[in-house]
Amino acid sequence: AVAIPKTLEETDPKAKAFPYFGLLAVALLTLLASTQLSGLKSWVGLEIGPLIARRTTEALPILIIALLAAAGAWYLWAKKGWLAAGTVCALVAHLVAVQTQILPFSAPPKPFTETDANTRVAFINQGWDFFSPPLSGVMPPNFATIMRMQDIGGYDSLMSASTVELLRGVNSGNDPAPPTNGNMMFVKRDPDLQALAEAGVTRIYSKFAINGPEEIDTIGDIHVYNLRGPGMAIPASAQISELNTEGFTVSGDIGESILIRYHALPGWSAMGDPIDTNSDWLSSTKNATSTRFTYTPPGFLPWPWLPALLAVLAAIIPFIRPKSQQILQNPVESNQAEPEA
Repeated sequence: AVAIPKTLEETDPKAKAFPYFGLLAVALLTLLASTQLSGLKSWVGLEIGPLIARRTTEALPILIIALLAAAGAWYLWAKKGWLAAGTVCALVAHLVAVQTQILPFSAPPKPFTETDANTRVAFINQGWDFFSPPLSGVMPPNFATIMRMQDIGGYDSLMSASTVELLRGVNSGNDPAPPTNGNMMFVKRDPDLQALAEAGVTRIYSKFAINGPEEIDTIGDIHVYNLRGPGMAIPASAQISELNTEGFTVSGDIGESILIRYHALPGWSAMGDPIDTNSDWLSSTKNATSTRFTYTPPGFLPWPWLPALLAVLAAIIPFIRPKSQQILQNPVESNQAEPEA
């Protein structure tokens, strides 16, 4: 927040910059002190001291630039009275500190080109906690996407209520989220296999033995099971293809109607026609050999630059003064002499 004086004469030219340099000193001492945490251990079994030291080294230049820009903003506002220039410095300080991040990276994994859009999997995750190792955990949320696998669980800050209720039923009425994070949705130990099958799951990965499904493989200490059920699409002859973030295509011997086990959330459409959101799953009665389902999130803006433009305008508008206000603040000197008392 920036407090703007009504007139430039109200600024205090004797104000000192000690608070800014004090903040800089405290921030530097705090970051340097954090490098001395090499004695701490994390539950992953890694020394976190070197990791903290590395991030500290990467963050120091960013921090120094941001604080110097903040000090420059103070100097231009308080000493020079240059509101526009000071605001630019304040924006630079904010953007450098918030937007600039140095992220260490390595060679990306090879992309998986072979995908099976008709298979939904479930990973049995148990004991996921900040204070204990997830020894029975199989797959972190959303990581299966790297391998182009459709996981019934996942992680999202905006989780639909229908997804939570679905997974609550899969977990026999128990909360699908671990105690540490309510945005994670897991399939936990001893799930309801019938509910899993009805949700379109046909494959299970688990470190725990499961009675009933056919075990088809083992990966280390992980058991892989086939789960009999209706699968993702009804009729079974319907095949899902061209699956991406915008939707998917269903083709084959479809018949008069099809049902796909994706939640019928607002925003889905089939061949341009809106989907009935009163049902649990996506469906269409178009008698066609191929149907394209597309998803456009409600409120989605096709112009990603528009919010940024509005934010810049919001920052500039307070400094645009009407002509009448400028005249009042800079009155023309009158040549008339003051009348005698």
